[in-house]
Amino acid sequence: MEIDEIYKIYCENGDQDLIKYIENIVNEKSMNGQWDRGIEGQSENLTTILLYEYATSIEKLTNGIITSKQVVDKLSNQMGKLRFGDFKDKNDDNVCYDKNSVTSDEYKKKCRIEKHFGAHAPQYTDENGKTRCAIVLFDNKQEFNGMTLSGIDLSDLTDIRHTIFHEWTHVMEMQTVKASELSMDDILYRDGESVYINTTAGVDWSMEEFEDYISSVSDLVQGDKEISFSGISTIEINKKKNPNRRIMHNQIDEGATEFIARKVMSIVDDTAKSPDRYKGQVKIIEKIFSSLGLDKSVATYFSAPQKLLRILERKRIGGVDFLHYISDVVNCSGKGIDLQQFFRDIDIICGELESDKPLEEVTTGDVVKNALSHDIIERARSSERLAEEDYR
Repeated sequence: MEIDEIYKIYCENGDQDLIKYIENIVNEKSMNGQWDRGIEGQSENLTTILLYEYATSIEKLTNGIITSKQVVDKLSNQMGKLRFGDFKDKNDDNVCYDKNSVTSDEYKKKCRIEKHFGAHAPQYTDENGKTRCAIVLFDNKQEFNGMTLSGIDLSDLTDIRHTIFHEWTHVMEMQTVKASELSMDDILYRDGESVYINTTAGVDWSMEEFEDYISSVSDLVQGDKEISFSGISTIEINKKKNPNRRIMHNQIDEGATEFIARKVMSIVDDTAKSPDRYKGQVKIIEKIFSSLGLDKSVATYFSAPQKLLRILERKRIGGVDFLHYISDVVNCSGKGIDLQQFFRDIDIICGELESDKPLEEVTTGDVVKNALSHDIIERARSSERLAEEDYR
């Protein structure tokens, strides 16, 4: 079905006020050169229908704990750039990855030839000093110096949906909280020789800087500094285990992102086949989220990921915390592990989680209170002023 046909169906049979609300934001962002409305030379309704599909699906997944409008507001606040095909010269020169501008030849070589990215969501600092995401869905038909660049099939709506729903879930998982509202346990978790930092968003530190950070955490939670969480990703420091580098634990978080994206896709198009990626991680997250309650798990993941981190870090298997036990197994691809016993262990913990009901207190009011940072609330107010006659 063509983009404009889908758009017409949503306008006639969907939430017309929400469509208008989204269109106002897309118009504003595209006029400012921040977002693409769609693929160049094709329908300008692509971004609108994708946002509508994603936002309404998250509201359904969370049983209304998070509303469609909240999803749109958070994405419009956090997503500073949205591109279909490639980043744009001049407009996107200020976005960097590994110290290279995303419009540079070096970036193309590293990300689209060596690493084979289909999409990318690097963080950057905008002109107001705010951290934003720049999302791009690369076109797999592009070439550079005679070589075909990596990307996705931008002529396939299913491929576009799968990819952007995954990337938008990464944006939704980003949460900024005032340090004074957190405890040390929210920020750092110690287990034996390992120290885990739960605030991985935007972290690019040397070992020495990391140690300075740990020593200052007690002062940090007393101040006004804002702490950013990136879902349930963590960074481990263990000088005996690996004295020279930090260990990133983000594969379970990738599983959560992919699991939610697949759930959204099944609501939008239940005939679409799931991508062949993150199978083990998705299976683990499905068990965990089902035991905690799917609606509350997704809502908490988007609004207060530190709660999920605390829950998973405080369950133990064989003297190891649950989150990093499963992360270590996934990081080593299950090598040398009795996978049947591994999944039995997961089932035992999930049974305990189902009995404990640690997310039982998650209500609409609680999540709404925590889901929106001050910056996002300001974005929402700005959007309401923009469309006050269109959205009630």
